[in-house]
Amino acid sequence: MHNVTNPFQACNDIFFKPNGVFKAVGENNNWSWMPFILFMAISLVSQYLYVNFVDIEWFAQMNIAAQGDMSPAEEEQMKAFFTRDALLWSSVIGAFFVPIIVNAIYAVYVNLMTRSDDSHVYGFTDWYGFAWWLSMPYVLTGLVGVALLLFAGDHQVYRQRPLGILRISRWTRLGTLSARR
Repeated sequence: MHNVTNPFQACNDIFFKPNGVFKAVGENNNWSWMPFILFMAISLVSQYLYVNFVDIEWFAQMNIAAQGDMSPAEEEQMKAFFTRDALLWSSVIGAFFVPIIVNAIYAVYVNLMTRSDDSHVYGFTDWYGFAWWLSMPYVLTGLVGVALLLFAGDHQVYRQRPLGILRISRWTRLGTLSARR
């Protein structure tokens, strides 16, 4: 088995040799701060970039149209919420607290389920830290999301349609841009 000696190495090896990382995380304390910091950094940066990049008027219209039949008063009330500041704060707060809560629920579940095992040695905080290591693939997808956002041709990027970024036209545009250089 691969020997992992520090949390920086573990952040790299989690993608290529995870068994060594899982063993090292079980033996060392406080290594889970690294994936937590990386996860939060990419989450907050991606939300910040998206909100400051997207065309707010277009975004508001897309979300209002997705609601279906609404009265004009309801539409105006909803449109009043779609300011850049309100969207930024709600996105950043959600990007920070939702993963913390989800990973805590996961840790509670795994902690409760492993108690029936006689060789149970890990507690809630161990499983909570382990959940951050399991969340590391989001760092890669978050980096891809940031890159796609930076290469987007217009400011009408709809974040609730993730497969829209896979349209061949976006990739051919990136290929055209790189071929021009």
